[in-house]
Amino acid sequence: MTKSYILAPDNCGWITDRNTLWDAAEAAESRKNSTTAREWLVALPDALDALQRADLTHKLAVELVERFGVAVDVAIHAPGKDGDQRNHHAHLLTTTRKIGADGMGEKTRILDAAKTGGEEISYIREFWANAVNDALAKAESTARVDHRRKSVIAAELKAEATVLEQQAKDVAAMNSKTSEVGGVLKGLGHAVRALRAGGLSALTSTSAVAAKLQLQARDLRAKAAELSKPLNKHNGPKMTAFFRRMEPIWKKEKDEAQAEADAVAVQKAAEIAAEQAREAQVAANALKVQKEQEHALWLEKRADSFVEYTRPMILRAQTDAEFAERISRWGINLNRPINDVARDPIWQEMEGNHYNAQPIWSALTEEAKDLDRAAKDASDR
Repeated sequence: MTKSYILAPDNCGWITDRNTLWDAAEAAESRKNSTTAREWLVALPDALDALQRADLTHKLAVELVERFGVAVDVAIHAPGKDGDQRNHHAHLLTTTRKIGADGMGEKTRILDAAKTGGEEISYIREFWANAVNDALAKAESTARVDHRRKSVIAAELKAEATVLEQQAKDVAAMNSKTSEVGGVLKGLGHAVRALRAGGLSALTSTSAVAAKLQLQARDLRAKAAELSKPLNKHNGPKMTAFFRRMEPIWKKEKDEAQAEADAVAVQKAAEIAAEQAREAQVAANALKVQKEQEHALWLEKRADSFVEYTRPMILRAQTDAEFAERISRWGINLNRPINDVARDPIWQEMEGNHYNAQPIWSALTEEAKDLDRAAKDASDR
């Protein structure tokens, strides 16, 4: 507790301390089950300093005294060392009877009656919300409170969102073609609503304005949805204390389980990556073998295409030592079966420069023709 005091109407000097007040309150009741006090519990904004929170509490105490003619026992509390450090609050204990110079008076039935009790409590809630917001504004804080029920606030936000969505629809329609909004009449209807909502400025509104209105509407609906969530169930002091004790233990267990799950996930990811790499390598090897086989088949088919040219030269080399020497000069081994020599890939290699290059078998064919011409010329002479 940071501060406590008694506030009462004028001419109540007989109240010297808390004991005097509450002894008198109990003595004024004749029934053993009578209610002698009514508690008002209020949260004090953390955005205010201690003096501002004390002034705010005093303002509520004064209002209770002046409105109901009761005495108020005020106690301002700071947050507990183990709790939420923003939990500044105050307890205001009021008598259930009006109080004056002669002691306790009549009961404050206005707060008990079904017809007036709800209205009075709603008034005090609104008074407190306005006082808090005034204090926050004076402290230059942007935080605000609302005394209304969450369901009422949510309904209001939804209604505002509906209006903004209709405005966005009308503005978008004004920036669309007539055929896109369902005809001239519908387009005029959108324009009239846009002018009614935004005035002449709606005529210059663009699609960007419509998008901004839609975004504002979505924000309002999100806030309404948040307010519409059911309140957390209170577990009572014993279970709350139990949950607080167990919270660090459960958190540690959860963190350990999460770390174990992460490690398993990492291991699984590594295994999957290794399996994918292995499959990729197998696929690459298979593709390489396939290409080598295709290339070998292509070479074989290509060799078949020039055997008809190489075979006659091999037969000639068997009887023409000079021509055999020319073939061997290219690295073709003639000491093999004719079919193997005829299909030797060397025959397909190119010789000569870029522009005059030709296969070796073609070059040897030309050389054979040159030898035949030279032999013919020699015999003619």
